[in-house]
Amino acid sequence: MRSIQGSGHVDVVLINGNFAADRRSYANSAPAPGLAHIAAVLELNSIQVRIIDPPPQGLSKTDVVRYIGELSPCIVGISCLTTSRYDALELAQMTKSAHPEMHIVMGGPHATFVDGPILQRVEAVEAIVRGEGENTFRDYVEAVLGGASLDGILGLTYQDRNGEVIRNAARPLIENLDDLPLPAYHLFPDLDKYAGQDSMPDWLRGARAAPLVSSRGCPWDCVFCSSKRLWGGRKAFRARSASRIVDEIEYLIDRFKVNYIRFQDDCFTADRDRVLHFCRTLLERNVRVAWRAESRIDRVDSQLLLEMKEAGCHLVEYGIESGSQRVIDKVNKRIDLGLVPEVVRMTRASGMQAKGFFILGLPGETRADFQRTMTLSREFDYAGVAAMMVFPGSPLCAKMTAEGLINDDVWFTYRAPSIAGCSENVPLYTASFDRMTLHELYRLMELHRALPNTRAHIGSLVTKKGFFDSDTAKAALRFARQYLRLQLLCAKYGLRVS
Repeated sequence: MRSIQGSGHVDVVLINGNFAADRRSYANSAPAPGLAHIAAVLELNSIQVRIIDPPPQGLSKTDVVRYIGELSPCIVGISCLTTSRYDALELAQMTKSAHPEMHIVMGGPHATFVDGPILQRVEAVEAIVRGEGENTFRDYVEAVLGGASLDGILGLTYQDRNGEVIRNAARPLIENLDDLPLPAYHLFPDLDKYAGQDSMPDWLRGARAAPLVSSRGCPWDCVFCSSKRLWGGRKAFRARSASRIVDEIEYLIDRFKVNYIRFQDDCFTADRDRVLHFCRTLLERNVRVAWRAESRIDRVDSQLLLEMKEAGCHLVEYGIESGSQRVIDKVNKRIDLGLVPEVVRMTRASGMQAKGFFILGLPGETRADFQRTMTLSREFDYAGVAAMMVFPGSPLCAKMTAEGLINDDVWFTYRAPSIAGCSENVPLYTASFDRMTLHELYRLMELHRALPNTRAHIGSLVTKKGFFDSDTAKAALRFARQYLRLQLLCAKYGLRVS
């Protein structure tokens, strides 16, 4: 059996509840910032804590349970996302069975919105930390270690001795995010063990990457997203100061030799002045690092993009979702798609690349709308595409629940083959297109975007090796197959290739 660094008794073990076998997935591309921040707060309060992150360590659930036994904690905290909920819940049950004396608590977006049902149906889980977890989890740990009551711990849902689910009042949001200590990435596996980042130019491949969350929440409220409710509704957006963000980047560079930052904010550019201050602070302090960030198309301008590029940004990721303005308005995205060509032009003119994110099967989407999405996606250097998924906490999920189309059972029973860039564990929204159509439209969009790259590759091979080289012939055959498949799908759905 593998051994774990730092074995020996600790107070708390925090575990990433994701056991996805695909290490290339986004969830496996970096340590989880949420666990890193919670661990840092625990350490600040003299609480002994360790973190187990299964994918980069190649650990099975059985391995993890054994490691927990080695560490002998009083409390086991497991992060629970909708995509990984079955793994997280099974791990909780296995841990409780092997170590019944341990207290098991969950946190994360899925646990936050499905707190009551989890406690009612999964006997192993004793408490749920809702929403912003640092202070709630600290208070929970101190109460358990001190033998105190859980009554009054804001932001906590738990079962009392009679089996009744108690949902304490919500915890006020952390007013100043700068008060949080730097994340405890020293408790994670070596960063080189994590999967590489996607949408990377050749000159950045193999970069030593780390995540960074510089803000919490989102001022907007798209129907498919739960961010506004996860981070607290009244103050929808809170941000760390520019100087504190640069402090963390310097820490990551000095301590972990990081040379690439992936910002994980919902909208990094929500506050323009803050981003400008951040870029200028990076330059003033001579901090050299490559980075990427997400934005809306209505939250950038030429000056901002130029300063982002000068400060090290190489890629801006834009949430577009659809090529149809009617659909955009229906899902409350609140952007003007007419801005897309100019924003992409400005992004490239600044020396950066642009990536667009798109969702297939949004409410009210038709084949004509998909045609517009497919065409618009070609504006971007990269595109991320997935079918519409239903997440707890989103306005769409609330609407479907109110209409009797979905209930809590789905979070304990739903499984389906993974299609259209989606997790097998998350329900698909199929009111616009059925599953097979979503799958084929996703494939069609992939082919539509791949053909120009395949064509360019053939041209490069012809230049280097000539028309009759075997590599050129193979590439030409691959292009022919892709083109034929694309044409067949277009004919089936009455679409055209632009």
